[in-house]
Amino acid sequence: MFKSGHKRDKISTAFNKQLIVFCKQLSEKFPEESYLQKAYLAIEALDMMFPRKVIELFITYFYPFKKFALSRDINSFKDDSLKKGLLELFGKLSDDEDWTVGEEVDGKWRQLDEDERENVWVFLKLFIDLCDAHKAA
Repeated sequence: MFKSGHKRDKISTAFNKQLIVFCKQLSEKFPEESYLQKAYLAIEALDMMFPRKVIELFITYFYPFKKFALSRDINSFKDDSLKKGLLELFGKLSDDEDWTVGEEVDGKWRQLDEDERENVWVFLKLFIDLCDAHKAA
């Protein structure tokens, strides 16, 4: 059997790899959005320096939205309570003072086709499953 630390390292590695793929796809889908590119690069850099920190940050800031991800409730992600976590992770995301996460999620969601939307839900489920495994290890 794996020691707890070793198992968590394997889970963190799998999580980081998939999160980086997801963030890269988003930044390529929306190249005009510099904050997506910055987030992708920040996660990639954090993975190189402190690999376990990536999943720990996800658990802190995004895991509370687990029920919405599993129920595929996009409207709950439009709530600006997500903004606090994003700001703590990445700092100011936009020069527009009136910018809201809800508007951003809504606008980007509308630009995704059905296959891309399904892909988002699959990634979110994977992230939740890996967080659950990490917490249990």
